[in-house]
Amino acid sequence: MSHTSWKLTDRLQKQERVIGPAMGADFPLCVTELLAGLGYDFIWLDLEHGEMDLSTAIQHVRMARRCDVAAIIRVPSAGDARITPLLDAGVQAIVFAQTETVDQARQQVAVTKFPPLGSRSVTNRKGFTDYLQRDVGQILEEGNRNVITLPQIESVAGVERITELLAVEGIGGAMMGLSDLAVDMGLAGNSAHPDVVSAARTVCDACAGSGKWFAVYSRDEKALQEWKAAGAQILVATSIMSFISRAGGDILGRLKGEPS
Repeated sequence: MSHTSWKLTDRLQKQERVIGPAMGADFPLCVTELLAGLGYDFIWLDLEHGEMDLSTAIQHVRMARRCDVAAIIRVPSAGDARITPLLDAGVQAIVFAQTETVDQARQQVAVTKFPPLGSRSVTNRKGFTDYLQRDVGQILEEGNRNVITLPQIESVAGVERITELLAVEGIGGAMMGLSDLAVDMGLAGNSAHPDVVSAARTVCDACAGSGKWFAVYSRDEKALQEWKAAGAQILVATSIMSFISRAGGDILGRLKGEPS
């Protein structure tokens, strides 16, 4: 049976960098298949701002597994009822938007980790087991080792508490939300402002100092290259909608003889 033969944690522990695009719109499954064929390491399903429903998201996770790429999802909070079925489908990392407090981080660990670390309910014969009956002890051990819990830092308060957040047992690192951080800092629309970048570097450096992983999303390739140089290991490289609008706009502009 075809399934994802590697884990994000394995790659990251080897200091490898993983790259994938964000998907929020309700795209057909062939898009995930195409991205895998292009060589991306993961798909990042946005269930905070995205429009896809649970069933569609699960189907993309299953397609990713069949194509040997990982699936990461972003959810609004630890109380999101979609988390458990998506973990059961085989999601390897969950990003939690707007994280600011240790209590939030503990709740995030609770819903993503099995006992004794968390309170995730155990099941069997699901996507993450390739629908095979597995030893429950193995499920618990592998689940807690291979699912990455990532609070997303999108405010000054989150930046200021980053050391405390990373110290919560079970937290695997942090993801940077540059756009909302810029808004919170009074710099809306200017996520490349030196003050925003400096705040984000604080988070990046804290992750490096605690031996945890730093993830970042950007539509700007130059910014991603800079974050790559700074040590970011998980790069969410723009979005599928941006792919389409940029490439489509460039082609249309050339055909019309207009500058893109």
